[in-house]
Amino acid sequence: SIGGKKKAKKKVPRFESRKSGSTATIAWLFPTKIVCANVGRGGVVVGELQNSKNSLKLAKILAHAMSENHSTVSSTKERKRVLKCGAALTEHGTTFGGGTARLCEPDTTDPGLLVTRALGCSDASHLGLSPEPSIKELELSFETKICIIGSSGFWDSIGPFQAVKDIIDGIDAEG
Repeated sequence: SIGGKKKAKKKVPRFESRKSGSTATIAWLFPTKIVCANVGRGGVVVGELQNSKNSLKLAKILAHAMSENHSTVSSTKERKRVLKCGAALTEHGTTFGGGTARLCEPDTTDPGLLVTRALGCSDASHLGLSPEPSIKELELSFETKICIIGSSGFWDSIGPFQAVKDIIDGIDAEG
């Protein structure tokens, strides 16, 4: 030290944003079933049109959510899981009228992740960030099969039922 002053030790953050991970959504289509896996906020919806034997006007549109939203905002289960691991949730502005509680180190705003599960982001594993996917399976036994794989932005802008309905309406309009 010069002049009796000690140099301040540079604090190295536990999380480096350059090493942040990615989300993934996968769907495997088999002749009689579909299997979906996801990590993060992207999602899969399988749609069906159940026709009435008497009239197409009595057809029923169904939308099956095949993925989980691994988010601190929309999943109470995920929020509880990361808080139990020691993460803090810090508000960062608003998204669509609600707060964006982000996964952070206690007493900081880092790393500030909206997702609770991601691939390749080991720096935040001590906060409960996990690469473990959610996996769902659905037997396919209906007439019309529609599989929509969308990003978080897509699902933030349209609901599962409306997405399936818009596709079915488009198919019907074509003939």
